[in-house]
Amino acid sequence: MSESQFFSKFLPLNSLKGKSILFDSRSQKERSSLSLSFLNEILSAGIPSIYFSFDQPPELLKSLQLNSGNLRFIDCYSRSPAYDFLSSELNNFTESFKGPYFIAFNSISSFLAFNSPNTLYHFLFFEHNKIRKRNAIALHCIDSGLHDRKLFELIKKLTDLHLKASEERGLEKISIVPSSKNFFDFKLKEFSIF
Repeated sequence: MSESQFFSKFLPLNSLKGKSILFDSRSQKERSSLSLSFLNEILSAGIPSIYFSFDQPPELLKSLQLNSGNLRFIDCYSRSPAYDFLSSELNNFTESFKGPYFIAFNSISSFLAFNSPNTLYHFLFFEHNKIRKRNAIALHCIDSGLHDRKLFELIKKLTDLHLKASEERGLEKISIVPSSKNFFDFKLKEFSIF
């Protein structure tokens, strides 16, 4: 199975509409791999997308073979990602069409290097409400090991689904946790695009 088949097999797009997903990994490579795989699947489905990149230079992302017809790439790697700038870019994007969209935010950890936790909470709170109203999908990547538990739990409360990357007995895996009772795993190495 290729990385582009992961979401269609384990998390079909129709089940994710109106949802915010939090992907937690200590590895920047894993966060990029999963977010870009998901982005490519979303674009292939014809859903307009906006990708806020804090962790990759624009040249790297532009060199990837993405189905970029409906993609708006926001470079936060080369500039200071101020809240007003991000909010303005997202509003301009969402007002340019009707219907669902996809937003990828890679990564919240990098955003917090330039902004306060209160600013992040404000941004996610209003964005989450827009996601639900527009039947959109959001993917927020984070390195939970960089943040205190209280902040991480607050961020989790603003999302509907938590993907947690971990290593167990030498195998990298991701747990998909829609609730405390439901989860299943897969080997992440099968889906690496880097």
